[in-house]
Amino acid sequence: MSADLWASVGDALKGDCNETQQDVDYCSYGTNSSDLSLLSVVSAEAVPPTAKGESETVASWDGSTLVVDESKLPVLRDSKKVSVGGTRSADGGCDFQSPQLSLAPGEVSVVAREILIDNNQCTATWQVGSPVNPNAFPATTAGPDTDSIAAMGTSQLSATAMATRTSSGFYKAWKTDVANLTLNYVQSNIAWNWTGSCVTSVSGSGNWYWRSASGWEPPNPKSSTFAGSGCGARFVNTTGHYRNKGFCFPVTVYAHYDKVEVQGQANGTLLGGATTSHSGNCLPFFDHRQLTRTAG
Repeated sequence: MSADLWASVGDALKGDCNETQQDVDYCSYGTNSSDLSLLSVVSAEAVPPTAKGESETVASWDGSTLVVDESKLPVLRDSKKVSVGGTRSADGGCDFQSPQLSLAPGEVSVVAREILIDNNQCTATWQVGSPVNPNAFPATTAGPDTDSIAAMGTSQLSATAMATRTSSGFYKAWKTDVANLTLNYVQSNIAWNWTGSCVTSVSGSGNWYWRSASGWEPPNPKSSTFAGSGCGARFVNTTGHYRNKGFCFPVTVYAHYDKVEVQGQANGTLLGGATTSHSGNCLPFFDHRQLTRTAG
């Protein structure tokens, strides 16, 4: 079946990694570039921008291999390609672990996206780099296909007399089809005060989006919670599980975001990692990740 026909029917997943805080492995990618209320900037966009390439065919699919045309996607500077091996899923597809992302203080944004999926070999290639325009990607929105809640759990940590700095940012995971239409996403937002040796306070929230026009339902269940202990780092972990009964009728399609986690560290480093999967899809999806610092 031709790529154009696949696109007309449709409206991805899972370097040099350093094992750091808690239970997530992080890779360091990024480019250089005060007040916890700055978090509202992350989650209050009213209208999403149209991403470059959205609603045009950006990938070819021959039934087993998905190849993305990078020239039709937003430009990434200093990009690297990371190949990963996957595990065979029950429906015959492959599940892949995505590169994990990190931004030191002064670094602004980094994006990872699948550009090649070979289901025969069960391998995928990710492109990782710094976006020329961090806003050229699906935005946090307010509208009928979105939701947002404050993270649950303990947000106030140990008091300290030391001088603090404030940082904020977000980590987003989303899925698109070969026409580069965003099907759904989950985003974790965080703002934290840090001293260089301790995180003294933190706030956070989660955001969700689903393309109801192509049959996607609101996430159920979903959650956004604080995680971590001690003052070395704190996490906001957001989850969401989407369903679409009509996309590949009579088969129901599922998109699972089991963990979309953003971490603020005591030294001001911003980290992001996600565990996602999908099943039942008769058309190919490819995955994207974005870690962006919005202040500090």
